[in-house]
Amino acid sequence: MNHELPLRVGIVGCGNVVVRAHAPALHKHPASRVVAVADPLRARVEEVLAILELGEQAAFSSHSAMFDQADLDYVLVAVPPSLREPIIEHAFRSGLSVLSEKPMATEPSAGKRLIRVAAAHKLKYGMVHNYLYFSEYVLLREKIAKGIIGAPRHITLNFLGVADLPWTCRLPAAVAA
Repeated sequence: MNHELPLRVGIVGCGNVVVRAHAPALHKHPASRVVAVADPLRARVEEVLAILELGEQAAFSSHSAMFDQADLDYVLVAVPPSLREPIIEHAFRSGLSVLSEKPMATEPSAGKRLIRVAAAHKLKYGMVHNYLYFSEYVLLREKIAKGIIGAPRHITLNFLGVADLPWTCRLPAAVAA
């Protein structure tokens, strides 16, 4: 792994969260440089390449091809939950650290196994927690920690004022679930 900045990043999956959030953020971040993008849908790859101002050499139709051919330090895995586990494992076995959407796997035992694989290869794993540092959640955790609010038994979240962009998948429900 390269220990110099910027880190070379590959993106697996070009869905809405990558188009609207990950690709623009990574493009602006001085410590990262996206060098490869993989998705089976060519139109989505082209959309992300345009956001990142990358040429055809950065386009891949599969994560396997990207892992084999691109010079990467880590990958962002942003595919439907049922597809994540084997891609994350392949990344670790290819010597790549991983940042992924949540959850990393659909079963806790699979997640634990993936963490063991990462540790065996001395790689890092990070999971996107997009609301973790929102001020209202920080305040809530502080109040719980100080005993101002008792231990929660149930929490319901209503995202009022947040744009309703329903998650849609381009795969059959049986595959994407």
